[in-house]
Amino acid sequence: MDYRVHVMTVPGAHEERDANVKALENWGACVHADPDRIGLMQNWRGAVDCASTDKTVWSVILSDDAEPLPGWDRHMSRALGFSPRPLLGLIHFGGYGQRAADEGFAYAVGPGLLWGGAIAYRTALLGDLATYAARFLAVDPAYPHDDEIASLFAARFHNDPAMTSRALFDHLEVKSLLGHPPHTSPNRRPGLTIRGLGPPWNTPGYARATAWRSDRGKMIAAKVK
Repeated sequence: MDYRVHVMTVPGAHEERDANVKALENWGACVHADPDRIGLMQNWRGAVDCASTDKTVWSVILSDDAEPLPGWDRHMSRALGFSPRPLLGLIHFGGYGQRAADEGFAYAVGPGLLWGGAIAYRTALLGDLATYAARFLAVDPAYPHDDEIASLFAARFHNDPAMTSRALFDHLEVKSLLGHPPHTSPNRRPGLTIRGLGPPWNTPGYARATAWRSDRGKMIAAKVK
């Protein structure tokens, strides 16, 4: 297999999350549990460190509320194999994916196109990402958004991240552990997924898109050496 899956979780926070993690673990995912609620950022950094030792070309890091859609593992190898960038978002909010598909592309590339629920990384760059995250958090230790750190890293060193036009994962409709709005409205769910039809993964080219990035994150990134 050309990828390995990691999943971050707070055990016991919600039975649906726990069931999702168990199913992924049974599939073969590496579970990164945070029973003491040390925090998402520390758990993510631990997952990145662990994934950096994977013997696979790609490493996929999931949150425990990322729901694998039917056929996700069948699509994954091709989605990764044709990715135009070494950081690839596998889930998104709203209409980003539909707009890319409407333009005829299987991917979009641009600032901020990573959502923390499901991100794939070329394993070879994870050591550099870990170093960048450490330097980023040295500027602002309380910064909370792991996915934005990954996006800013991609923008600086890899000409922005990419995302799949068809999400391979959806968001479980469970209460956020970080205080985010629930995933019940269309703008908090992917508008296009692998449940539907879309351009083949080997379609040449990609759409251009830009997602929200915080001023705080951009200010910190400007200070990272």
